[in-house]
Order: sequence, then structure tokens, then C-alpha cells
Amino acid sequence: MISPQILSTRTKFLLWMIIFIIMLPVLFFPLGVDQIFFLQGGQVIAQGGNIYADYVDTKSPLIYYLFAGVYSIVGESEIGVRGFELLWQFITIVFLHVFIRRYTQNDILAFTIVISYCLLYFITGYTQSLEGETIAAPFILVVLFQHLKQKKTSYEYFLRGILIAVIFGCKYTLGVQILALIVFDIFSNRLPLKLLLRSYLISIIGFIFGVLLLCIPFLQSEIFEGYKEVWKFTMAYANIPQFGMGLIQYILKLTATFIADRVSFSILIFSFIGVWIIFNTSGQIDENETKVKRLIELCCIVLMFLLLSVFLERKCIYYHYSRLFIPLSILSGVGLTVSIQWIKKNWCILTLKGKSLCVSMLFILLLFSPILRWAKIAPLPYYYFINNDKYFDYVEVISVQGHSLLQSQNIKNYIQRTELKLNNGKNDFNFYNRIFVMGIHGNRMSKILNQTPIPKVNSSACYFGVGSPIAWKEAMWDEVKKAGWLVIENNDNGYIINGHNLTTWESVKNDTLLYTYLQSHFDSTTCIGEFNLYRRK
Repeated sequence: MISPQILSTRTKFLLWMIIFIIMLPVLFFPLGVDQIFFLQGGQVIAQGGNIYADYVDTKSPLIYYLFAGVYSIVGESEIGVRGFELLWQFITIVFLHVFIRRYTQNDILAFTIVISYCLLYFITGYTQSLEGETIAAPFILVVLFQHLKQKKTSYEYFLRGILIAVIFGCKYTLGVQILALIVFDIFSNRLPLKLLLRSYLISIIGFIFGVLLLCIPFLQSEIFEGYKEVWKFTMAYANIPQFGMGLIQYILKLTATFIADRVSFSILIFSFIGVWIIFNTSGQIDENETKVKRLIELCCIVLMFLLLSVFLERKCIYYHYSRLFIPLSILSGVGLTVSIQWIKKNWCILTLKGKSLCVSMLFILLLFSPILRWAKIAPLPYYYFINNDKYFDYVEVISVQGHSLLQSQNIKNYIQRTELKLNNGKNDFNFYNRIFVMGIHGNRMSKILNQTPIPKVNSSACYFGVGSPIAWKEAMWDEVKKAGWLVIENNDNGYIINGHNLTTWESVKNDTLLYTYLQSHFDSTTCIGEFNLYRRK
């Protein structure tokens, strides 16, 4: 069914232009909460600070050192960071196309899979598009297609282990990919037991070597001591929600909702079609179809383990599912390709009723596909250049979480006007520059408010969440005592982040010492949207 097929150079150029147009809106995404965490961590490193000591977050050091490089090149520019993301995803897309094209000799299949990946990339919303899962994507691809290679040397097994260590460094739970490879090799029965054990022994050595390289920053005592606090907090955070039947129901409900609403009906249907057709091919199949079958088998197993890793994290946040994009795009791309080939082959012998049914089904699948979600995002570049206020409003329409950027601008303008008024019109903002934003997503607001220097703790989950280390609470107190303004979130209750249902404002009021200090040293000025504003007396 999947036979070699070559497209003309002109057609390939046109398809690459379509892919570029599909991905272009990424360049105009504002930064979400996690992207700001990454950038601020990278900024601290680039400016001579130590991650986990001078700035705390729970991701692995690899992410922050990567963003230290990004910051060194583009600074704090949001469009610069998104430019890096666009480049990184084009690397992923090119890898995906080259691997599929070389493996199947089928240009149509390669472009179909790539376009499926591009459309899936937008389903999580702009606030969650640049995460460890999508940063790991090109490394996951290299591991998958190296694994499909018939004969591998010891060096390649060692390299596989290093690549899995890099994937692990992007997101710890993605390390389960090695289990998927083991299961695939056991069920495919391609390797004798002795060779199988030898190959994975070499890969494990490579993995250990890669992890040791990633641990080099921990040779600095400050980073190591800081990470011990991070690890304790991460262990408490990882146990939210607590295990039980309620958690299972929660995971199943959110997963079903995400798959049905975000992944879309069409991607699911074409994925099922791809698997069904490949595994129900009757008669003799050629070498190319055998290779596609192996690719589908590997993708199914990898998809299963990656989905399991989402369950292990318990949170089921939208971006956690972006680790599924590569196997899903391959499965759905195969399904769409073979479906179109079947229709073309049988079109002449179909009755009018059969043709009408095929056209109707394709229309329905188009209607319930990621194309419409992408179309909702597509006008973003237009608003970016034409109307800044509309741009701020529009990004909130296409977002899945986060505060209004326009609201943040209003808070910034209010503080500036207040300082000008109280300082008799003098443009001296030394006092106002020391703003401390207290909230789960405080770092996003703090970036817009140009909060300098970057606080060690930039999310209230670090000092009000379950398992918060004493050192982080002390760091919060240092920021409060130095602050000229406090901007406190009053609508951010998030159990899966904090381990409780209190908002940051409620947590402040519950802390008698902190609330007393607030009342005696600050004046309440106003409430804008979801934030209470306080100015030092």
C-alpha cells in the first residue's frame, strides 16, 4: 500500500512553503509561564549566577543551560526566543521528513507526516508550546529511526544511550523511551538474546555517561546544595494529586478530554486507519510495506509508553501530551496516505453513493481536524503588526491558560503613573523598579513589569506550595522586605500546583507574620483584574 513515490522539485518547494506558512505564527507567540522560567534561569546563568542557588525551578539543568545560550544571543526578546523555537522545530521537521523519506522512499508520506506534526504543534496553545517535550523532539526522532536501522555498531548503541540521556535531561519522565525500545526488540524477535543483552548493556553505559555529563554543573557546591532543596520539593510536588481511585478518574477524564478536543477526531481516525490497514494487509507484501509495518509497530509501542509517562506525572497538563506528537503524526500520516491511495485506486469502481460517502467523510474529518485550530491562530502575525491592543486580546482568545497580557500592561501603566504623580513628575523609577509579584504564574507578570533583579523565587508555589523548603520561604521574605511594590494574585488557586486550594492572596492572609508586615509597611492602592497592588509606605 505504501510504495516508493517521488514528487517533482516544484511540488516539494510548494509543500515546504506551506509548511513554513503553517509554522510562522510561532514567531509571534508571547512567552508563557514556563518559557519565562527557562529564559530567566538562562539569564541568571549567562550573567554569572548559579541555577538552583540564585534562581529556583524544578527542571533539569540542561534546559537552563540551553536557554543561557539563547539569552546570550537574543537577550530578553520574546520574538527572539520564539525565533529559536521556530528554528528548533524546523530542525525537528527536517529530521522527520528526511528520516521518513529515506526509510520509505515515499515523498507523499513524508510530507503528510510532517504536516500532521506541524498542525499538532499548535493544539496546546501558545503558553505551552515550548516545553521540555518539544525540545526533546529531534532527539526522540534520531533514537527512533536509528533503532529501525537493520545493522548497528557498538558505537551506535553507545550513541543511543547518550541520546536517551539527553532526552531524559529535557524531561525526566521521557526516559521511559528506553523501555519502549526494549519491548519492541523483545516482541520483534529480531535479535538473539545474547546480542540483545549486549546492545542494551552498551546503551546503558552510554546513558550513564550522558547523565554524568549532564551532572557536571552539580560539581559546584552551591548548585548541588540548591538542587537538594529542589529535589525535596519535586518529590512532594510529584505526589500531587495523591494516588487513589480519584486520581485514576481524574487522569482518564483529562486525557479523554484532551484527545477528543485537542488532538481531534480526524487524527484519531487516521491513526486507527493506519494501524488497521498495515496490520490487515493480506497476501504478500513488499520490502517497503514491511518497513512501514515495523515503523508503525515501533510508534504504537513508543506512544503507549509516552502516554504512560504522562500518567506517571499525574498532572495531565496540556503540554505533557505534546510528547505524543511524533508517534501520532506518523500514525495519522500513514492512515491519511493509505486512505487517499485507496480512494484514488477505487474511485472509478465506486457507485455514486460510495463516492458521496467518501467525500462526506473527508469533509467531516477536515472539519474535526487541527486545521481549524491552526486557522484560529493564523491571524496572529497580522494583529502583531497592525494593532498591539488587539494582539494582546487575541492571544488570550487562543490561549489555554494564563493572565491577560493587556491586564498586565494596565498594571504596569498604573504603577508608572502613580510613581510619576507621587514623585512630582520626576521620571525616577528606582523605587518602582523593585516590584515583587506574588502568584503561581508570577514570573509572567514580573517580566512584563520589568522586575529587576530576577527574584530567586518567582512563583508562589515555591514558598506557599506543599513541600516548600524553608530556604525558599526565606528568599520570599527577602524579596518582600526589599520591594517597593507588591503585586499579589487573588485568583490562582491550583491544587495540582500547590497541593492546596488557596489562592496566593489567601495564603498571604493565612500567614499571620507576613500579613501583619504587609499591613504595617504597605498601603493598598487598587485591584486590577486578578491582582491586588500594594505600595510601600
